[in-house]
Amino acid sequence: MANKKFLYGMGLGILGCNIYPLIKGKLRPIAINMVKGAIGAGSITKSFMEEVNEQAMEKREQRFKRASENFEPNRINSNDEISENIEFLKNQLKELKNKIEVV
Repeated sequence: MANKKFLYGMGLGILGCNIYPLIKGKLRPIAINMVKGAIGAGSITKSFMEEVNEQAMEKREQRFKRASENFEPNRINSNDEISENIEFLKNQLKELKNKIEVV
């Protein structure tokens, strides 16, 4: 069993030594093209992500502007309502205090 594995390893080694010089010249240009393609894909992906990020920022700014425009009047209204509620509650407390003092 060990002899078989050893012989397979030797055979692959000899085969590799004989084939490597034949394909050496052909592998280099293929590898260079693959690296160029990977770098190109990386730059395309980077520019795409930057564009998506810019669009997202623009939409976020638009939503913020719309929310801030709508926020101020609601805030003033809610403050007025809160003030009215506070006054109403103060009056109710005074009435309850007067009822308690009478009893």
